[in-house]
Amino acid sequence: MSAEDILINITPQETRVALLLAGVVQELHVERTATRGLVGNVYVGRVARVLPGMQSAFVDVGLERAAFLHIADIWETRQYTSEKPPIEHLVHEGDALVVQVIKDPIGTKGARLSTQISLAGRNLVFLPQESHIGISQRIEDEAERAQLRELLTRLVSPRSPAASSSARARRTPPPRISETTSNTCASAGPRSAVRARNGRRPRCSTRSCPWRSACCATS
Repeated sequence: MSAEDILINITPQETRVALLLAGVVQELHVERTATRGLVGNVYVGRVARVLPGMQSAFVDVGLERAAFLHIADIWETRQYTSEKPPIEHLVHEGDALVVQVIKDPIGTKGARLSTQISLAGRNLVFLPQESHIGISQRIEDEAERAQLRELLTRLVSPRSPAASSSARARRTPPPRISETTSNTCASAGPRSAVRARNGRRPRCSTRSCPWRSACCATS
């Protein structure tokens, strides 16, 4: 074996992945087919219904039941420091949204969604809509926290493309959610279209998406 190896075992019932370092198991991940969840999956969904009385909306993401989106889970509302607009001013029936599952379906209730995308890695969590750098509270040593913050600040320097994009985003008004979805599909292309983490194609109802027929499930 090499210094670092990844062993994968796949059966109809479960998939097991082990990370070995010098022959010693460092990580073990087990995913069972019967208990596979949807939390973390990213979909391109379509607003099926807006409920002003509940300040929520139902979004069709291609699951058995429409998923639930509450105004508190709409990232765009965080840009308003005073009175926040009602949900009927933010999303409309037929709008396409990029959403992430934050709670699995339970019984007759559909999955709960958020428009704030969070991509978790082994050591970092990427929040593409945020511009600040945060350090986990589990790291209590102040010197280590300062070192990590300085390292990340250097990686995202003012000259980097990521920082420039964040600066431009702060200077310009936020686009409508449907426009963001269309641009995401157009930039991804047919071979690198956004997919759910479980491998299923996301649903896309963006009529202006140039890759609609090639990369998005429309039925």
